[in-house]
Amino acid sequence: MKTAKLCAVLASGVALCACATLSPAGTVKSRVSADYEAAGGISGMRAFIYGRRTVLELPSRPLWLSIQDENGVTVPYEREGRYYRLTRTLDRFTVRANTRVLSFSRVTERAPIAANAPLNADPASRLRPVNDVAPPTTSAARVGAELTSEEDAVALLRIAVTQLEEVRQTIAAGGGSDAEATALNARLDRIEAQLFATGTTLIRVQFDTRSTDFRPNDEFVRTLIPAAKAAQRINLRGRTDARIAGRDDPGIALGRALAVRRYLVDHGIDDGKIKVFARAAGDFLAPSNTDAGRALNRRVEIEFVDARYAALKPQAIRGSGTTP
Repeated sequence: MKTAKLCAVLASGVALCACATLSPAGTVKSRVSADYEAAGGISGMRAFIYGRRTVLELPSRPLWLSIQDENGVTVPYEREGRYYRLTRTLDRFTVRANTRVLSFSRVTERAPIAANAPLNADPASRLRPVNDVAPPTTSAARVGAELTSEEDAVALLRIAVTQLEEVRQTIAAGGGSDAEATALNARLDRIEAQLFATGTTLIRVQFDTRSTDFRPNDEFVRTLIPAAKAAQRINLRGRTDARIAGRDDPGIALGRALAVRRYLVDHGIDDGKIKVFARAAGDFLAPSNTDAGRALNRRVEIEFVDARYAALKPQAIRGSGTTP
């Protein structure tokens, strides 16, 4: 009798362990990013393709984390804040974080789908952006129709010129050394020359202290989305206001660039033409010892490569711009 009870206890223990470790079979899959869908307790977890690697985003640091590919092979990773950069790109993988088990699968269909929305949900729910990007009040379709031909390029160049002037005024207001001001102004001269002589243009979007939330206003979006759709290539460079990188700064810089990438992809931009870069400290645009300068340095630079910019004349784009 005692032997029978002991066997029953052991059997129930094995069953519980199996429930705690097996991937959730039959669970409804949800789109968690433009790159992956997932099944399981996915609340707050996301995955993206970043260059040649998969990046996992977790809402908090787990006490125990294990990642296996589709063959059950453990995949190493590097942690930067809440981001876990895997050593390669994965099509299918399983994440075990504390007691949670999640199965991720790469998707090829690019339509933006709300995080945690079942794949058979109402079609209108698929047009909502993912949770950590502020929902725009202007639809992507309407945005694309409002600017045509060269209008989006002219509007974008006006933003770039206005932003450069704002930075020059901040530098002129003082706060840094004469040598630093000279170096910063020389950099602005190179950027401005690039606007008129090459097929690229550069604008910036700013972030609050330690924040990775990208929440552009509608007026800025009306220029951003058509210009991004028309560009042959887009480079995103995440920056902080740190002189020396702290523990969280690499994740903040990368998180800012990824937030802009997610916003663009969720609004119909081909992710194949977007490249993401990040630097945790330095590379300042303005003096870093004033509040105004630090605000300008907390940024993502968005570089658009588009042959139209080289053909536009300087006098055609002079005028007031729009800031995000």
